[in-house]
Amino acid sequence: MGKQVGSERLGDFYTKGKVRKRREWRGVTDTLYDYARWLHIMGILTKFIVKPRNIKAFFRYRWMANYLAAPMMVDRHTQGLRGPQLRIAHTEFDLVMEDVAKLLDNLFRGDRRIGNDEKFSKKVVLVDENEMTAVLMGFPNLKGLSRETPSVYVSVLLNQYAACHYIDVAQEFGIPGDVCPMPEAEAGVSIDDDYPVQYAIGNVDFLGYEIEVDERVLIPRFETELLVDKLLEYMKKYSFEESKILDVCTGSGCIAIAIKKNRPMDKVIAIDKSEMALQ
Repeated sequence: MGKQVGSERLGDFYTKGKVRKRREWRGVTDTLYDYARWLHIMGILTKFIVKPRNIKAFFRYRWMANYLAAPMMVDRHTQGLRGPQLRIAHTEFDLVMEDVAKLLDNLFRGDRRIGNDEKFSKKVVLVDENEMTAVLMGFPNLKGLSRETPSVYVSVLLNQYAACHYIDVAQEFGIPGDVCPMPEAEAGVSIDDDYPVQYAIGNVDFLGYEIEVDERVLIPRFETELLVDKLLEYMKKYSFEESKILDVCTGSGCIAIAIKKNRPMDKVIAIDKSEMALQ
């Protein structure tokens, strides 16, 4: 990194592989400006993360962990800059941080798993990258949001390995590789974070039985398998015969099906208030 007259670094950034100094001395004026912009970025992140739905998103979506590196990304791209170049870089990254934070906040606001703002969600149209966003400018009653931008493109800017996991997910699912890895990473995000593989396949294994599932029912959990397995073991141990079993809120019917398959002598009734689940 070049050295400007009248300024010098306060120690080395990296010593024995660890970051020792986060701020760089650039002279009084530039150092104060750089620190003020750094505080501004921390303010954007703080304003974003204080909302409960955005905290929930950190645990719901794997790619959100990359955003913990946002301040480091700005530091990395402003190292060695002074004067007008430093101000141009900060202006650029201030806009990026503000725009992405606003985009993420709106995405999570309409996300039925997190914010579940139904009124807002009805106006949202998920678009791919930038072109469709421009088209939607002609529809003031709709809100165009790009899901790929924060989940794939900005994530890779923060962490160059961010897309690797999702490419693996897509290929494990049977989607062939592409010349450009990003579309495949987008498919991996949809499979891993948004659209469960069980829904895509249309079935799930439950105690050795194939149970049909789609968006109308919840996917049976492993804990439910353990519960039913223990129940069957208990009934066998205590010689229950011709029992009457009622499965309330049956959903996919996995519990009722597993019990009836293992104990055909029992009378098993499965009910659910959702007509769609029972179809």
